[in-house]
Amino acid sequence: MNLDNLPWIHLEDKDAAYQVVKFLPDNPVILEAGCCAAEDTLRFKKIWPESTVYAFEPNPDLYEIAKKNIGDTKGIYLYPYALSDKEEKRTFYMSKFMPGASSFFEDNSKNVEVPQSVLDSLRLTREEYIPSYLDESITVQCLTIDNWRKKNNIGQIDYFWLDAEGAEVLILKGTNETLEKVRVISIEFSFVEFRKGWVQFDELYEFLTTHGFFIHAIWQAHENWCGNAIFLNREII
Repeated sequence: MNLDNLPWIHLEDKDAAYQVVKFLPDNPVILEAGCCAAEDTLRFKKIWPESTVYAFEPNPDLYEIAKKNIGDTKGIYLYPYALSDKEEKRTFYMSKFMPGASSFFEDNSKNVEVPQSVLDSLRLTREEYIPSYLDESITVQCLTIDNWRKKNNIGQIDYFWLDAEGAEVLILKGTNETLEKVRVISIEFSFVEFRKGWVQFDELYEFLTTHGFFIHAIWQAHENWCGNAIFLNREII
């Protein structure tokens, strides 16, 4: 794949949802995988006051923070589960260094060269940086989106927001009956295997383009390291 041919833009992650307003109804149904402390979750409600947001966060510490931050905000439903391609219990690595980087996949950071922009964002020198997520392993319950929708009588999902630390394709593989009606997907990607088995951009791109989506915009959080992309359903948009 020639990355130079992709629709690169300059964008801050906090502004990503604003890029898709024109592709969604005024009252979209949004599914967020990896809501962390609910910063984006609450931003969705500011952009779309009439939206319904289903947010998932399997890290129990972050789940409690998200629950507190969401409070009594109407239209947000928070779940303490992981999303995947199977309904099962699975090992989950909780990062004590960066809780938002918790994942299904084992730490591989000692084998990855960290760019200066990442160190700057962490306010660390190269000498101070410890190449470890400082993981603690726990067991979490995984759901598939298809089965969760059936059990809870959830209708069409308009917008997927996936920030699942390398598990994005696993999540998408559990959406056989849901994906074709999704209008927009905002998704995190990586060019580097931070964790063993972490999905890379090429695999993500191939999965979505072979399932009826095209890439609308792409930007990097850190050059040649990681970023985010917006995919649109070519049958709907």
